Amino acid sequence: MPLGAAKISYNGFQVTAAAVTRTPKTMTNNGATFNSGSKVFGTHSVSFDGTNDTITTTASSDFALTGDSPFTVEFWFNTADTIAEVIGQQTINGNDGWSIGIRSSQRVLFVLGDGGGSSISVLVPSTGNYSDNTWTHGAVVCDGVGIAIFVDGSRVYHLGTWGHDGSQGNSFYIGRGHGVSSGTYSDGPYYYNGLMDELRISTSERYDVSTSTYTEPTSAFTNDADTVLLMHFDNNVNDDGG
Repeated sequence: MPLGAAKISYNGFQVTAAAVTRTPKTMTNNGATFNSGSKVFGTHSVSFDGTNDTITTTASSDFALTGDSPFTVEFWFNTADTIAEVIGQQTINGNDGWSIGIRSSQRVLFVLGDGGGSSISVLVPSTGNYSDNTWTHGAVVCDGVGIAIFVDGSRVYHLGTWGHDGSQGNSFYIGRGHGVSSGTYSDGPYYYNGLMDELRISTSERYDVSTSTYTEPTSAFTNDADTVLLMHFDNNVNDDGG
């Protein structure tokens, strides 16, 4: 196995991911702190106060999620918050770009713009799917045709075909969003109050959107050719470029 390579689970198969080096994103910490007492992997998690804490970087085409290209956005979260935007890349009016948030009754939702600033697609489960103050793995996955929201290894929302375009977003953030300016979930912006660990954005379908369950990650994420952002939050906000 090459130096730095690792065995990973991909769509139910064990494959060897070769070590990959890329240029890390420069991340800026705006008040978030680190917690060594509660984390999933590594030494720390990152804590947001729900008032003004964020982690930001410049907008990048690496974060331009569209319905016709595979992607996965995943992270561990721990919160009792009832409404928040957790991560995304949006324009100020919220109708371009994308965002992952939480809403009342313990629901994870995904918002994706149409690329023209006129409409959004809001994907939100009808019932709750995680417990407050508990570490939970959340993932939004697209295979280039369909899309799914997974929570703790279970698919809680699925569309077999869709086509929205989140490529026009800007102002990439972790810990808040710009909110949504139209539609059923017209609200915000909301800051996130809670913990986060192991954030990864990928240009691949990490979990099969056509299946109802998958095995949750059992170790810290590793960098590979499909990774565009990887953050362990081990007492820093570094992007692990491999």
